[in-house]
Amino acid sequence: MHNNLGVIYLEINNPQKAFLHLDTALELEPQNPMALSNMGNVYKARNEPQKALRCYRKAIEINPRIPQNYFNIASVYFASKDYDQSIEYLHKTLVIYPDYPDALLHLGLVYKETNEINKAKEYLLKYLAINPSDIDARALLGNIYLTLDNFEDAKKELDLVLKKDPTYPAALNDLGNFYKRKSDNIRAIINYEKAIKQKPDFAEAHHNLGITLDEEGEFEKAIVHLNKAVNLKSESSDTMSYITSNYMWQCAWKELKPITIKLDKLTPKEIKRGVTTSEAPFINVIRWDDPKINYGVAKSWSKKIKESVKEILEKQ
Repeated sequence: MHNNLGVIYLEINNPQKAFLHLDTALELEPQNPMALSNMGNVYKARNEPQKALRCYRKAIEINPRIPQNYFNIASVYFASKDYDQSIEYLHKTLVIYPDYPDALLHLGLVYKETNEINKAKEYLLKYLAINPSDIDARALLGNIYLTLDNFEDAKKELDLVLKKDPTYPAALNDLGNFYKRKSDNIRAIINYEKAIKQKPDFAEAHHNLGITLDEEGEFEKAIVHLNKAVNLKSESSDTMSYITSNYMWQCAWKELKPITIKLDKLTPKEIKRGVTTSEAPFINVIRWDDPKINYGVAKSWSKKIKESVKEILEKQ
């Protein structure tokens, strides 16, 4: 009874009462794997991941054939961005239950995060074979097809999503990306604007709209959306680069000054992380007094250009 009450209270978002009932259930039956699993869910809801992991692992020791406990462990690791551990436990889930829908979906999600795009596609397709009406997963699959340059299947998936929900922001944004990749900037702009209308704080859509407007020569409109993207997502490399270039073309030195202040904070962090810097070397390759930072900026962009050229040459 206490185990069932604990589950009910957890479902109605009352983890404190859930804890009290599950604690009583475990006093009565310390080796009850379901009560241990549910207590792990309580700790997870209370943002106590280590305690949650201990409960799930103890439940597995008692009964190693319950797939939910492996999935629960995977979800804790996923939330903390420990993707290797998450992948390990998701596959353990599938050993017991090969068609476990949430495990298939999360493998799609985690492989996308680790940039293993073909694996992400594989598991999303398996998940959608079980749950074909899940438009969130279908929208993600459309995004993955775009990443893989599979425009036909990307358009097909995005159309299915928007047929069910014409206001779906991520699908509208990706449809904009589809048209932009097809060099149809007008339709791209229309879809980015639709995405922003549905979700005004959509940083990626503001960025995409800004760079597309910039390409169309609409510099003043472009800078409005690029600035919004930066304000919503303060460390956006591509956006910062476009803003600096845009202001320089306009000789808007006054407007450029606050951007350079942000770059002063951001560039050393990006060099340390080994990613392409927000400021491009084309702006001023000797902007910094420290030559190591100037070199770091140029080096990060050289890597980016090398990768872009490699992709072009491989397609020829």
